[in-house]
Amino acid sequence: MNITAAAAKPLTPRQMEDAFQGSPRSQVKIEALYASREAMVTELALKGQILPLDIANLDRLGRVRVANDHWRICSPEARKALAADAHHQVRSCAAISSAL
Repeated sequence: MNITAAAAKPLTPRQMEDAFQGSPRSQVKIEALYASREAMVTELALKGQILPLDIANLDRLGRVRVANDHWRICSPEARKALAADAHHQVRSCAAISSAL
């Protein structure tokens, strides 16, 4: 699967991660995933407040980054979403950040 959509709109990290399931990951695909995740997390940090909708398209590692590095600018609803995330790593990072 191509890592960009037909309309030249880049896929979100979550869409990219889903697209790569079961296929060999080339260095190019991995670098594209990391670059997309980094761009999205940086953009969210610059926004000043992170809402639940903002984290919906992040992959697991993106949500971990938000929970670790940007907890203080997450809305109460986004904090709840991170604390109740399906992945234990995201929930753990949210729990640690909320305790600080």
